[in-house]
Amino acid sequence: MARGLKPIVVVNKLDRPNARPDWVVDQTFDLFDRLGASDEQMDFPVVFTSATEGWASLNSTERGADMTPLFQTIVDRVPPPDVDLKGPFQLQVSALEYSSYVGVIGIGRIKRGRIERNSEVVVIGADGATRTGRVLQILGFHGLERIERPQAAAGDIIAFTGLDEIHISDTLCHPDAVEPLPAQPDLAPYVGKYLRPIVGDKTPAEVTDADVERIHGKMARTKGLKGNKTIAPATQKMILALLVRIAAFGVEEKRCPGLVAKVELPAVDNVVTEFLTKDETARLLAILQAGTFVDKKGVKHEISRDAIDIIYFLLTTGMRRGEVLGIEWKNVGPEFITVPHPKERKSKTIRINPIIADILESRKDNGSAFVFPARTWEEKDAHIVDPKRSLNLVKRLAKLPTDFRCAHGFRHNWGYWAVMPVEEGGAGADVVTVGATMGHASIKTTERYIKAADAAKKRLAGRMATIFAPKELPANVVSIK
Repeated sequence: MARGLKPIVVVNKLDRPNARPDWVVDQTFDLFDRLGASDEQMDFPVVFTSATEGWASLNSTERGADMTPLFQTIVDRVPPPDVDLKGPFQLQVSALEYSSYVGVIGIGRIKRGRIERNSEVVVIGADGATRTGRVLQILGFHGLERIERPQAAAGDIIAFTGLDEIHISDTLCHPDAVEPLPAQPDLAPYVGKYLRPIVGDKTPAEVTDADVERIHGKMARTKGLKGNKTIAPATQKMILALLVRIAAFGVEEKRCPGLVAKVELPAVDNVVTEFLTKDETARLLAILQAGTFVDKKGVKHEISRDAIDIIYFLLTTGMRRGEVLGIEWKNVGPEFITVPHPKERKSKTIRINPIIADILESRKDNGSAFVFPARTWEEKDAHIVDPKRSLNLVKRLAKLPTDFRCAHGFRHNWGYWAVMPVEEGGAGADVVTVGATMGHASIKTTERYIKAADAAKKRLAGRMATIFAPKELPANVVSIK
């Protein structure tokens, strides 16, 4: 979830007489909510299957003919790997195995170029040190089987042999293009500082509840790896989860019995809710209305019209960026925009406000089926324009907070001011209406994404205290005191 991957939910065993697919989907939605999923991740597609009977369906009440709906959903939803077929070879090691016959086996996806058997490569370590080696054997994957191949290309996940001294995150490159890929997070320092001193010489079964408490205490007392004063709750959870994973690996490999001690992972609040203050909003609107800026050299530049229009859509409608970019003219009516809902396969409607009406009027003769067509038609999804660079430019010019996420943050901001009372400068809408407009299936999600929910609770508490506060007694009433 933290990496922004968008899940596909597959509900299996629909052949069972007591199957509860709709309940399962609701539980999955609540789980993703607790895991801190974004709006786009919460709009997951659902496929209903019976692996035993070999069918899949997009409807929980209909039996499929075969597994095509599942495979088609994967093809439609999972983006292809971001690779370069024409460049020089480059691969990052993501996993390691060991064979008594061939030694260390590295596994990874080829990021760039091609590789053949017996090819010379340069290995770049996480510390930047380089060494040369030779890839002897290339193994591809077919289902769960490994098949030896003479060569492989960018996008392929391969296993390879011939390099004994190799580590996770090492980059394999063509000798003429020695360029490291960004190193994956190294967990070894956490093991060395927080786990090894306490449980490093024990099997998982020997770890006691007292040992787990000592790990908790060490994390609470010591500074983080970067010298910061405290360890973030998410990092503490990761360290304890690492202990559980190491123990589970030992059990899986049949090397030792599992943990006896109870390891409870602390709850972590991953909710990120963004909103703009009135001053930040004023600066943003000034930039949008000007449509231009002057750089440090005094040269005047125009801001992308696409970016300006998209920001206005996000600010004034609460729509997702993907929904805005996917608006088709056929779904634009005189008063409403119809937005298909990807999860529930039903639509929601967005009322057209005066700002959006002006934008639609200015773009109606663009010669495309989409309100926001791309600049070039060579792209795979030709209608999609993604002005991310321009959005970040506007963010920088308006001096918005550095951790403010342009597209999703504007949507959050809409929700915040939608719930805010009129007397405080907001629209004064109720949470149910806001949730329906934003396309949330649960009010809990709306509260999670709208910081105003907390403000509303605070206002309610203050008003209730005012209502029931002690009042001055009339002259003819005597206090019991």
